[in-house]
Amino acid sequence: MVRSGSGGLVGVSEAKSNIDVTHDTAVQLADGASVEAINDLNVQSTYATLLNIDSDAISNSGVALPTSRATVTVRGSGVNAATVSTDIGSATLKAQNINLISEISSIDIDADANSEASAGFADSDATSTIDLNADANIWIRSGALLSADEAVNLTAQQTSIAATPNAVASTSTDGRGSLAGDPDADASVDMDTASQVTTEAGSTIKSLTLNVSALTDESLTDVTASAQHTGAGLQAGSGPSESDTLQADRIIDLNSNILLPGAADPVLIIDANGNVVDQELITFTQTDTLILVDNLVNQGGFGGTVNLVVNKSNRDSLMTNPRVIKGAPAVTFQSGYDEVVIQNESPKVLVLQRMDVANESATAANSINVSGDPTTTEFTPTTNSTPGETSIKVENSGLIGLAGFIDNPFGETSISGTGIVADSMFSGIPASEASNLGNGTISQAVIDAFATAGYALSNPTVSTVEVGKRWTIKDDDSEYTVAANGNLVVFPSVNSVNPRAIRTNTLNLVAGNGVIGNDNYGIQVLAGDQGSTLLNGSANQSIRIELFGGDLEVDSVSSGDKLQLLAAGSILDANADDAVNITASSLVLAATPDASVGATANERAIGSLTDALEVRVAGEMSATAGGHVVLTEVGASMNPLRISSSLGDIVLTATDAESFGQNIVLSDSASVIAPSGSISFYVGDNFQHRGLIRAGAAVNVVADNQGLDVGTGSLLDFNGQLQAGTSINITTSTDEDTIYFKRLDAAVPVNILTGAGRDEINIGSEAGLLDAVKSTFTIDAGEESTASADSLIVDRITLDDSGRTANSPVAISSAASAVGDAALIYENNNIHYIGAEELVVLLGAGDDSVGIRATSDQTELTINLGGGDDSVEVGQVTAGGLILSQIAGKVNLEGGVGGDDQLTIDNSADMVGGVGLLGQTNLSGFGMAGGTDGGVGFGGFEEVLLTLGSGADLLQVSGTGSPMAVALGGGDDELSIVGNFANFAELLQLTGTTFGDTDTNPDTDTLTLAIPTSTYFEIDDDTLRSLVAISGTTVVTDVVAYEQVNNIHATLSDGADKVIIRDVGASLDLNTGGGADDVTAFDFSFESTINLGDDTADDQFTLFGTSTNLTVAGQTGGVDTLIVDLTETTDPVTRGRLDDSASGILSEVTQGRVT
Repeated sequence: MVRSGSGGLVGVSEAKSNIDVTHDTAVQLADGASVEAINDLNVQSTYATLLNIDSDAISNSGVALPTSRATVTVRGSGVNAATVSTDIGSATLKAQNINLISEISSIDIDADANSEASAGFADSDATSTIDLNADANIWIRSGALLSADEAVNLTAQQTSIAATPNAVASTSTDGRGSLAGDPDADASVDMDTASQVTTEAGSTIKSLTLNVSALTDESLTDVTASAQHTGAGLQAGSGPSESDTLQADRIIDLNSNILLPGAADPVLIIDANGNVVDQELITFTQTDTLILVDNLVNQGGFGGTVNLVVNKSNRDSLMTNPRVIKGAPAVTFQSGYDEVVIQNESPKVLVLQRMDVANESATAANSINVSGDPTTTEFTPTTNSTPGETSIKVENSGLIGLAGFIDNPFGETSISGTGIVADSMFSGIPASEASNLGNGTISQAVIDAFATAGYALSNPTVSTVEVGKRWTIKDDDSEYTVAANGNLVVFPSVNSVNPRAIRTNTLNLVAGNGVIGNDNYGIQVLAGDQGSTLLNGSANQSIRIELFGGDLEVDSVSSGDKLQLLAAGSILDANADDAVNITASSLVLAATPDASVGATANERAIGSLTDALEVRVAGEMSATAGGHVVLTEVGASMNPLRISSSLGDIVLTATDAESFGQNIVLSDSASVIAPSGSISFYVGDNFQHRGLIRAGAAVNVVADNQGLDVGTGSLLDFNGQLQAGTSINITTSTDEDTIYFKRLDAAVPVNILTGAGRDEINIGSEAGLLDAVKSTFTIDAGEESTASADSLIVDRITLDDSGRTANSPVAISSAASAVGDAALIYENNNIHYIGAEELVVLLGAGDDSVGIRATSDQTELTINLGGGDDSVEVGQVTAGGLILSQIAGKVNLEGGVGGDDQLTIDNSADMVGGVGLLGQTNLSGFGMAGGTDGGVGFGGFEEVLLTLGSGADLLQVSGTGSPMAVALGGGDDELSIVGNFANFAELLQLTGTTFGDTDTNPDTDTLTLAIPTSTYFEIDDDTLRSLVAISGTTVVTDVVAYEQVNNIHATLSDGADKVIIRDVGASLDLNTGGGADDVTAFDFSFESTINLGDDTADDQFTLFGTSTNLTVAGQTGGVDTLIVDLTETTDPVTRGRLDDSASGILSEVTQGRVT
């Protein structure tokens, strides 16, 4: 209260009071929050206020001027109205009942303004004002879910509102009036409130009943302004002023997806002692060992109601459009059960019969009720009906048998027990009848067994579903499935009225220590309304599940034994993640192939090219599909047994890991077949193939595909049938990898890329045959990361044809390559190689022919010719003959054991000339790269032929290991013997071109001997022989046979050399070097020179005759002796003459003159 008074001649008093209330109350849940309650869940925001204000102004004076004012304002922060809000955002709420309330329970405001004046002249003013702004809001945002078993109640309300401004202006005080008075009393109330419920599009409300209310105080009679004038004397001015402005909005803005379930849910709960704990709509019979659940068929209609209320107040006529219902919700009426629960904790077997949870013939009544007579209705709901997504939950402590059709096409079905099997109609058909059924015969024994069980067959026919395991018998309108399970067992066909099957969108099966389905007759599943079924399952023993009419989407299925999944559509990863989909001891997957016109590789697939089916299978796996087959083994090794795709690709992956053992093994009986697509293997470690791989397109093998086990290479063994339509591509990583490529059954290109690391690529069968080389091979052995590493690491390619028999000769050649470093051509098939330091070729017993045309400077080529009469030609073919300059890398040639092997090294097209070094087992130079370590190595040949070109060549020979023939070719050539004769194990045949040259400037060919140690040899007109005295016997060995040479230059060692000259086939220039040398000559057919050395040793030259002039030179350092011995000559010397001049000339003693 505010009070003011005054007196005196002129009295002025003022009393002013003001209350300004700012208020917000909010309950808000975080987006994504989840709250669940067993019974009721209440979320409420509330507000109440009580405000009283009083202003009194009193004046007793000659002239009195009192003024009083009382003002109350209620508002919110940042907005015009005080707000009480319940906002659940996008949270999830679940309970039996959900109550969301936003309530302003009480607003009580009283504002009094009183102005009193007593004077000769009085002017009193009183003003009272209330400005009330308050909203109660409920918000349900997009993404929110409200799920209640019974009711969802949304209430925004303002329960009690009182707002009373009172203004009293008086010109009298305590009964004393005024001579003249002017009272002014003004009272006003301005109320603007709203109660609003808003649900956004994208939110979901699921409940049997939905009640939405937007309410205000129905009377509002206490929201009234009051103004009064009182007093005596003359009153001037107008009467009191009263103003009431009211707007109380009630708004429902409903835009949710509203799901209204139908009838009450069936429940059967039995405790461990067999007592019924809860039972609703489900009946059953039981024995000591079994509980048989009766048929459960939903006959109910659509249920659920939506009630919308905007109440009326007594003063709505003063307001503008106060009651509004608007929005565009999607209202779905559900005819099916929301949930079916069967739980049995007793040890009895639980048998389920027919279960139909959706009454699809039900019709919806008008179940949306609007009350309160809205002033504006912009409410446009769309309604539809659905059976709903029923949840079936069956739990049993023992075995569960399926004896009827569980029809839950829109929902999720979960069954858990110690085992889950289909309950047969009857058994007792002898197992021996399987062969008759397989032959299409229904014997009388089968007919009798049906009759005994109460089923009469009149016109039966039989067809085989799985050979030796399963058959279909049709008889007029009836159809049965017969499965081998010891004796033959009969089930109703999946096409029958009441099959032993489950139709559902999601299926969860748990069998504890038992099985799910029998080995030859699994759990029959029909795809749900979405055309697929999502599967989860686990059992310690075997699992067999068969899906009809759609795709099987596998989330997680685990079996301790054999797992079989069969689908009429595809078998796919349900969640598109890396989680394991299948765990089993062994695995069989079948997505029924579709041979119809228009079928594609993406249909009836196992996995997809963008999302593999992840498996962990300890043993063998089989997968048959019409479309793609994409499987990833996430455990250790993958062991494919039968993998096939009719129209698509096959991709098999053994995921790499840091540990070793992620292999793919194809046994002798394994097959991987994709006649229309490609086959790809991605293996962490080793790949072993002994079965069959057949692809209509490419076959790809990628080993060590992620390189996680650093330092551990891969072993790839291709030893089975291998067929591809386009190419075969093999790739390994950077570790030390070994590849055995033993078989190829299609003439397609083969590409091998091993990457860095020390790699071995072996091509050839276990029998040593290169039958695998049917087309072009491109082998890239990889480059190392640095030049130093590349120089230390050796990659080897081995081509093994050593097992080929004598009647199967082959032709190979080494040539330049447009795509690699070089190429080896085997029987007209190119083997291109890149980055390989060694290439080894092993040939067989045939009379093979080999051409070494060009080699890479990066690769050492080794060829073992094996048995047979083999021939090798070295030299690049040109228009003018062959040339050696394209032999850029080392070549090693081994003639092998047995046979007559010939090696021809041809440089005849070389017109420039060059220098070469010929040893016992190697020829280098003549443009071949690699220096003394390069060139051509050889051994085991019965004949080696070397042909030089028309240039001036120098050939140095240090020894022979094979019979060697050298044709010097045109030009002034020189062959130089630079080694000891002991290094010449075989004869060297030298052919010059001197006597065949008719040019005016003839060629001059020279044979040079440079013997580093003491030597005993003889020479005649075509042969040089080594003489070795052993135990009193002289062993004679032909070293060089020569012809058509101009000159022979011989320089002996500084030791005691002994030479016998029978004759010479060319001009001889002999320098005996140091040491006491002994030279004996019997004849010279060409003018020659004998130099007896330049040391102090005593040399002796004995001459028995010469047919031409001879020059003999001694040295002054020692006693050199020339002996002319004619004791063996019968012709007399009649004109002999010795001229003792500076040089000495002996003539007419021998046929030639001796100087």
